[in-house]
Amino acid sequence: MKDLLRYRQYFIFFGIVLAVIAIIYFIGRRAGKKAADNPWQAPLPTDIGNGSGSSSVDWTKIRSITDDLFSDLEKLDWIPMWGTRVIQVYEQWNSLSDTEFVAVYNDFNSRFSSRFSGKSIVVILKDEWSWGNSAFNSLRSSIIFRCDRLKLV
Repeated sequence: MKDLLRYRQYFIFFGIVLAVIAIIYFIGRRAGKKAADNPWQAPLPTDIGNGSGSSSVDWTKIRSITDDLFSDLEKLDWIPMWGTRVIQVYEQWNSLSDTEFVAVYNDFNSRFSSRFSGKSIVVILKDEWSWGNSAFNSLRSSIIFRCDRLKLV
């Protein structure tokens, strides 16, 4: 017992270090869970419009486009050289104003990114390899360029 009292200062130091590590771990874990809830969100820009000319957002239209994008991206493209993607959905998304475009981006990512292993819609589109459909590829390139311009990742 006398020997243990001699090392008391080391035990106290070890206990303090252990408590600090535990506090940092639990704070980081809580912050990580908050970030994982909605990892791919961007602030809505206020613009004159790229397509519709309005800076107001029609949330029913946004939800409809988001659902259509999800249903198209969810299905497996069995024969990528024939291009089975529904191009009209991507044209509709690309024709929106910047505010609405970012609103679709935010809505898709908050609702469906967990179904695509936590990827944002930009990463999902970059991973698409529909190399036989030139219309889809050019539209996809246009959307990815627009996302880069708006700093959406």
